[in-house]
Amino acid sequence: LSAAKLLKDYGINVLVLEARDRVGGRTLTKRSPEVNYVDIGGAYVGPTQNNILRMAKELGVDYYNIKEDADLLLYRNVSLNSFQTYIKFPVQLAYSW
Repeated sequence: LSAAKLLKDYGINVLVLEARDRVGGRTLTKRSPEVNYVDIGGAYVGPTQNNILRMAKELGVDYYNIKEDADLLLYRNVSLNSFQTYIKFPVQLAYSW
């Protein structure tokens, strides 16, 4: 996406093809009336990923901070369930890709 944006900035016509009907790869957020946002993707954008955060701002993409003290949610078969955890976020884990 960043290459397409750069080419477009230089006036080149660009067509981006995606496997799905959306961009974002493994990042996916759904809206829920119970809690507003629900991350159901396998990845999220962290605070050290300055380039993607800058591009999101430039393109007007909506994003939000993860709450450290919130209960966890399990989204399964279009059902949303809440549960508590003893893990406090942000957790210092290695990134997985």
